[in-house]
Amino acid sequence: MQKITKLIKADKEFFAFLDCMRSAFAAEECLPIAVNGLSGGAETAFIAEAVRSAYELSGRAVLVLVESEAERIRVTEALWASGINALGFKKRDLVLHNIRASHDVDRERLLVLSKILRGQTCALVATPSAALGITMPRATLDSLSISIRVGDILPPEELTRKLADMGYAMVDAVESRGQFSRRGGIIDFFGGETESPVRVEFFGDEVDRLSYFDPLSQRTQANCEDVTLLPASEVIVDKGARAKIAEYIEGLIANARTPEVKQKLLGERSVILSNATVDYRDKYLSVIYPEGECLFDYLSANGRYITLTLGTNNCTEELKKQLKIYENDKLALQNEGLIDKKCPDFYLDEARYKSALSECLTVHENSFSGGVGAMRLSGLFGFRSRRCVSYGGNLSMLLEDISALRRGGYRILLLTENSLGTESLIRTLAENDLAAAILPEDYDISKAE
Repeated sequence: MQKITKLIKADKEFFAFLDCMRSAFAAEECLPIAVNGLSGGAETAFIAEAVRSAYELSGRAVLVLVESEAERIRVTEALWASGINALGFKKRDLVLHNIRASHDVDRERLLVLSKILRGQTCALVATPSAALGITMPRATLDSLSISIRVGDILPPEELTRKLADMGYAMVDAVESRGQFSRRGGIIDFFGGETESPVRVEFFGDEVDRLSYFDPLSQRTQANCEDVTLLPASEVIVDKGARAKIAEYIEGLIANARTPEVKQKLLGERSVILSNATVDYRDKYLSVIYPEGECLFDYLSANGRYITLTLGTNNCTEELKKQLKIYENDKLALQNEGLIDKKCPDFYLDEARYKSALSECLTVHENSFSGGVGAMRLSGLFGFRSRRCVSYGGNLSMLLEDISALRRGGYRILLLTENSLGTESLIRTLAENDLAAAILPEDYDISKAE
């Protein structure tokens, strides 16, 4: 796949685009770049090679913004197929009511954020709304992450306290993610970083052995030398957070409009003060994390980076749609009296989105010209590409299109399912005076004429 995507690099327009990207990235004022005219496989090839080049230029993870979760999955898979270490950053559904919900998405997002901080990924794919969601601040994630190695001096009591602070639930036997247990000098836990839970065996205060185990049989599977553990969920309601939330609820209780609302708030306060699990923690997201950090803050922590926006208007519309949903949720809670108008938002707005894009080098890729409005640009590049229809074995239609494309000066790369199909197609093309050749496996397709 990587050889195929490199074909776009033979286009003179791509060379000009790379030169512009280098100049714009180094400039004091980072003006955006607009690219259009790409479709189908040409667009996929451009995305892959643009991301690869942007990462080599900046040395930092490249953010790819897409219009939907389905596109996030598609683009992430395409980047992986092109040999690029890419991660998808999922949108998190907020839990604003007393409903028990899984924290699997939280753990996936925290793993992505952790890899950004450690420089362990080349690209991130996300929707604008996912990128703008308030998340665990960098300092908090760093302080609540631990690495354990065989031979470390780590008292079992300290690890037990740490796991509780990180939001892990203590159980008799670990069976699912977000749990931990202790039996004397043995502590088990299951985070979101490994496929299996981890067992830590102590000799006094020394970590004597680390191993993975089967949660069903509880039997050890394989040893490991070290493990990194992240928080159990994205929103940690620790002692300090409980105090902040309790104080906020006191104000709501004092101004409760009906006995029913007051009773509900008293129940929430009781849960907060009793150290019980808080299922509706997202309602107080900005009370817990007043820093208001999001994915953009993680990316900009180490300096300027590059963003590739696939479909400028569609990305903006995705954000507006989600912000409207969040606003309606907030108004519903306000009307019920469960939050007040002074409660900080649990999301960031469109102004923050525009600001974030202006602080980095943004490449706007649109299939057609337009989409960027009247914004000042570092460069505007138009590619000549065409999406072909599926031929379903109809060679006459294929030959007609190939002939037309050749007359228009297009390069053509035909892919077949197997060698038999390739040989048959070569013969057919030759019979119709269309030159063709089979490329050897080691052929550098980026140098194709």
